[in-house]
Amino acid sequence: MPRPQTMSASFLYTLLESIDDMVIVTEIDPLDAPGPKIVYVNKAFTGISGYTFEEAVGQREVAPVVWTVF
Repeated sequence: MPRPQTMSASFLYTLLESIDDMVIVTEIDPLDAPGPKIVYVNKAFTGISGYTFEEAVGQREVAPVVWTVF
């Protein structure tokens, strides 16, 4: 199957929102402290981490999620 040259923004948004894994998208720079700002998190991120979209976007980092396995 040939690879598409471009994907629409709405297609990418739909794809990211349907993934069951957490997705965090950041700015490219700066890589040094304090680090790049978060520009997008998906629904899986908000559901797993407990942060809202509004709380996460704009931050340079979020506290790690603590996993409990039963």
